[in-house]
Amino acid sequence: VELDKLLHEDPEAAYIADERVNETVARINSKLSKMEIIVFSGYMQGLSYTEIGKRMGKDAKSIDNALQRIKKKISELED
Repeated sequence: VELDKLLHEDPEAAYIADERVNETVARINSKLSKMEIIVFSGYMQGLSYTEIGKRMGKDAKSIDNALQRIKKKISELED
């Protein structure tokens, strides 16, 4: 809702915000393996570890391990 308001009230600010999101996603993706990108995408879509695992042919523990690696890599980007 706030993004819609921003788009209508200040298109320049909306464009800048969108660019920041794209830059952040690119930075994250540059640090992740292909598997981690798929896991992260599923996680961001709200899928459970089991659902992500089923789609990838992996068990939930593998997904959990991947998410732990992802969280560590993302936190390192913030430093």
